[in-house]
Amino acid sequence: MIPVPWVPRADLVVTIQNGPSAPVRRWTLTCGPAGGTLPHPFRACRVLSEVWNPFTPMRIGVMCPMIVYGPQLTTITGWWHRTWISVRFSRTFSCEAPQWYRILSAFPGGSGQVNPGGPMLPAPPVAARR
Repeated sequence: MIPVPWVPRADLVVTIQNGPSAPVRRWTLTCGPAGGTLPHPFRACRVLSEVWNPFTPMRIGVMCPMIVYGPQLTTITGWWHRTWISVRFSRTFSCEAPQWYRILSAFPGGSGQVNPGGPMLPAPPVAARR
């Protein structure tokens, strides 16, 4: 299929809130060509294009660990390859962690690090603890 030049592959609005009382940060992202207010839009478009169906809802009946990774909440709405999407990712719901790490590293505040500074970080090697 040949893309129509005046129709972007993506025209998204991304919001990230780092906690319940934190301010909501908002950006736009267009892909094809890369642009918008999101920092490093080309990188974000590349990361999203490398993920198969990045905005697919989570399957029903999936077993999840009962781990809270953090209070961050992200919403993404808009057009992705001519399909309207409206998704919400929360780090308080561990089933959404795989999607968070697959696609949200492209966005500010979408760090791939698990619970920075908290108990989920791996312990140092045994030799370093002695």
